[in-house]
Amino acid sequence: MDLKSATEKMEKLDIMEIGSDLLGGMFKKTGRAYKRLCPFHEERHASFYIYPDTQTYVCYGCGRQGKILGLIKMVFNGDGIDILEYLRNRGCDLGRDEGILESLILEEENSGYLPRSI
Repeated sequence: MDLKSATEKMEKLDIMEIGSDLLGGMFKKTGRAYKRLCPFHEERHASFYIYPDTQTYVCYGCGRQGKILGLIKMVFNGDGIDILEYLRNRGCDLGRDEGILESLILEEENSGYLPRSI
């Protein structure tokens, strides 16, 4: 599979569906976003937001942010085989080549949505 085809398949995924599946459906609608407690650090007030219109997420508490693949990568601790299997189970079969996954991750990071921590 080439990078263009893989990118097109990834664009069909919805970050809200993925976020709800991976993190649980504990989101509350607020304006154009959905919020919940951040799954990546301890907190008392919701600071983790998913923005369906831009297909991005951000935690205003710990500073982590990114797109769909960044979220999946963080949940699966970067394990390429598990990520590919999860995507395949969600109807986004990218094959078994971790190279295409690495290319997609690199493309997302270069787009300015590097999952990071402040």
